[in-house]
Amino acid sequence: MQYIDYHPFYQDTTFNAEDHPINRFWSHINRGLKAFSIDHTLSEKGRMLQIVKDAGFHDAKEVWCKLPIGTWPRDKRLKEVGAFMRKILHDSAENIAREPLATGLWWRDVDIQFEVAAFRNALKTCTGQPYFTFRSVYGQKPE
Repeated sequence: MQYIDYHPFYQDTTFNAEDHPINRFWSHINRGLKAFSIDHTLSEKGRMLQIVKDAGFHDAKEVWCKLPIGTWPRDKRLKEVGAFMRKILHDSAENIAREPLATGLWWRDVDIQFEVAAFRNALKTCTGQPYFTFRSVYGQKPE
């Protein structure tokens, strides 16, 4: 199983992300998904691992890595991944937000547009070195 946790973390631990537009955007999305009874907490530490174990797989293991948002990493490959991730989020922000905010939370179109614009701007200017976590769980198939 593979999963991206769409809850931003920040490499810079001094960065105040409390009411940052990136955090606010994902908080609204997650609230909207809850209105549809969609469980967005699948990637909480150990949860996917337990699901795989409960399914009967042996020697199950969970590995995770940082999925950067932006070009802040020093590593050339991660810098490229971060650039792609930022571009994907920028270009798909309105589509990501539309259903959870309009139907799930009953937001007006103008409010969605405003939140998406703030999110897109924050993607370009964020200094906190944001990233998502990418988790992968694997195990041996039962006999």
